[in-house]
Amino acid sequence: MWHSRERTLKGWLRKVKRDGAWAKWLSSTTSRYYTLDFSSQTLFYTRSEEAAQLERSPAIPFRDIIGVEFPGVPSQSGQAAACGFIVKTRQRDYEL
Repeated sequence: MWHSRERTLKGWLRKVKRDGAWAKWLSSTTSRYYTLDFSSQTLFYTRSEEAAQLERSPAIPFRDIIGVEFPGVPSQSGQAAACGFIVKTRQRDYEL
């Protein structure tokens, strides 16, 4: 949802869990509420829409985003990729 007055873009996305996630055997993805804040030029996520400021992920400055990839092209076996797109940052990749 676009909030023009606040200059933010918010919404639910499913994040692919990293290899070291302790509960990856339960589910390979987890839902997170993402916010693109154009005023502060940051990207962050929380576990819920109502989560407090302290409960959010560390903010990712736009300047640290290297690029975005769309690996959704079906593989040779005909299966689509596990994620819709990948946000590549200097620290890590976020599969969403």
